Amino acid sequence: MARNFLTRSRHGTIYYFRRRVPDDLLATVKQPFLIRSLGTSERSQAIILARAYAAQTDIAFTQLRTMSDKKLTAQELLDSFAKLPDCRERIRRAGMQLRLEESEREKERLEREVIEGLYQQQEQQKRHARDLEVAIMAGVARSTAPVPSATIPSIAADELFEDFLREGVGSGRWKDAETARTRDYGPIWRRFAAHTDKHGLTAVAAKAYRSEVMAREQDSPETKNRNLYRVRAVIAHGVDHHDLDAKMLSHLKTAKGRRSGGGKVKSYLPFTGDELKQLFHSEFYRENSFKKASQFWLPMLGLYTGARLEELAGLHLASFSTVDSHPSMRLSDYDTTDEGKNEHAPREVPIHPELIKAGLLDYVELLRAEGHERLFPEIGAAARDGFAKRATTDFTDYRRSVGVGKDEGERSRKVFHSFRSTLAGKLFPLTGDADLRRRLLGHAAKDVHAGTYLGAIGIPMERATEVMSGVSFGLQHPEFSDTATYKKARNRKPRSPSS
Repeated sequence: MARNFLTRSRHGTIYYFRRRVPDDLLATVKQPFLIRSLGTSERSQAIILARAYAAQTDIAFTQLRTMSDKKLTAQELLDSFAKLPDCRERIRRAGMQLRLEESEREKERLEREVIEGLYQQQEQQKRHARDLEVAIMAGVARSTAPVPSATIPSIAADELFEDFLREGVGSGRWKDAETARTRDYGPIWRRFAAHTDKHGLTAVAAKAYRSEVMAREQDSPETKNRNLYRVRAVIAHGVDHHDLDAKMLSHLKTAKGRRSGGGKVKSYLPFTGDELKQLFHSEFYRENSFKKASQFWLPMLGLYTGARLEELAGLHLASFSTVDSHPSMRLSDYDTTDEGKNEHAPREVPIHPELIKAGLLDYVELLRAEGHERLFPEIGAAARDGFAKRATTDFTDYRRSVGVGKDEGERSRKVFHSFRSTLAGKLFPLTGDADLRRRLLGHAAKDVHAGTYLGAIGIPMERATEVMSGVSFGLQHPEFSDTATYKKARNRKPRSPSS
């Protein structure tokens, strides 16, 4: 079914026709949307009117592109759109002629008759516009490109995408709608929309996009499936709410088959003892020569808490407290670390003695005295990936500089997340309590008992401190020393979020 370009009034009582002006005509039309009240609350009547107005705007846009002097004619064409004859009564009478027992085919035939009558009026306006241009230009050569006949347009790709986002926000599907727009769906949808410019929102466009995705040799199978899945989600919304062709979905199915590397997901590898020494016995630690304090602390926090980088990079100072007389930090809480990955992520974790010995709590008090709110004020929040983006780059550069993991341009399985695997390997022989290990690392509960009942009472801090204190990697960590370089970095004026 064709795109209706329909929207409702604020109170949801009246339908409006609303169509975005193409980017290449914005400077001419000087308004981003063409809007007209359809004067009806009945969707069937609104659909017929909107289709006719869509054809009218198609003609207007084409005329504007072919006219030599757009400034002299743009307003007159827009005025002609505003004066389009009111045919609501005619449509109402046509609808009344339908008997309840008439078939859907007969109803569509009557709709077409009404639309064809409107098209005849539009053709007259089209000829009038041509005559007007000839008179105005008075001898100036005009383009001879033929004007395509008006067709009932399909839903515009950008409007479908905006409607998809609006429903996602309204249903609470995303925590951050802007991230969903700019990071998760926006870039992928723009690549798909390039095919709709040529083929419309049709199965042909879906098939062409899938061919493009599968042909990208630089993308992993996971990336290809993600791209197809997200476009399919938007199209499924269009099928459900805008009567798009359901055949499009069959061309956007995710790829089946074995993953690259043999069929199993390649997990992050833990760091070996030698690699830990390369990371923590380096010249940077011995001479305290990092550019930012976060580069000193984040690897240590990753090693002795097993927390995800996004949990640590955005830590608030309010996360640090004492629970049952044991120093602890609150991870993945909305107020202290900008929320977590899942409902099991928020947790109190005891602070390892090695972190205390290196001066972490003293550094926390120093930052509080300076009036900071976060543990790492030198890390700016990026529009994409939040605080973890800059921290990821910093650690990757450092890891490569000391010879751990793969070089630039190669996908490494030794990354910051490997600290998580490394600690998990140490915790396993220290306790037979699998639930405690999962809760310390913020993993999902294994069953209802662990998730509902044990989750409500929190991590037993006495036992957790005993277990964490038993973790040792045989490393010698220097005591943290604040430097002028660190102070300058954390007191620098914050930059606006970058992508």
